[in-house]
Amino acid sequence: MTGINSSCGANLQMAMLSAKSAMMQAKTQTSVQNRLDGRAKVLESEINQDGGVESTSEKKKEELARTKKASEEITKSQAGMLEKANQAVQDAAKAEKKDAEAASAKNAQKAKDSKKEVSPAEEDSKETPSAGKKAESTPSPLYNREGRTAEESGKPALSMRV
Repeated sequence: MTGINSSCGANLQMAMLSAKSAMMQAKTQTSVQNRLDGRAKVLESEINQDGGVESTSEKKKEELARTKKASEEITKSQAGMLEKANQAVQDAAKAEKKDAEAASAKNAQKAKDSKKEVSPAEEDSKETPSAGKKAESTPSPLYNREGRTAEESGKPALSMRV
């Protein structure tokens, strides 16, 4: 690919790498979120068990609130990051498709134009060589079983068995 097409292909590759990176970050964030959710469940259980002890229960309630808030923020962050990566991939794919269609149309137009440029008289002259001109290519020599040409061995190149 050259010109616009190569830059578009590079854009698609960059978008795909960005999407892959976003997926890896989302996986890491999911792991952290799972730990936070597990910690929140433990804190809820401890608060229920402590019941009567006010000072311990208040500290755990504060920690529980912070843990739940952090978990919610991770969810929002993941959604935004994955949405941006998805949009980048879609935009790059649309641009590449548009550029590929434009290049295809341009190539088709070039082919159409090149056919128009050759007149029927020129085509006839290309197909049949003019009288008096030698053919530009020479036939390749025939070789026998020993790897020698007919001239070298003194025998005819082709023989018929009867």
